[in-house]
Amino acid sequence: MFAYVFDLMGEAVRAAHKKRFFLTHTTSHTTIGQVLAGMLGKLSPRFHLMGEAVWAAHKLEASAAVNAVQVGEHVQLMLDSMG
Repeated sequence: MFAYVFDLMGEAVRAAHKKRFFLTHTTSHTTIGQVLAGMLGKLSPRFHLMGEAVWAAHKLEASAAVNAVQVGEHVQLMLDSMG
């Protein structure tokens, strides 16, 4: 999972470099959990995600470390159990 994230980040940096746009900082957040997804609004409907996993992702983003990968508590427990 992390190899995929780092490969994706590397591709973004290479693409930005080719276009003479330099990406200085990247972060990645991973969390899992149940969410409620759906369209809300009558006049201007928009797609929304709600739930504990969304809140956890927002919390990870707020405490983002530069050039790092952050994982939520549930993901960390899964990784620890895998060895």
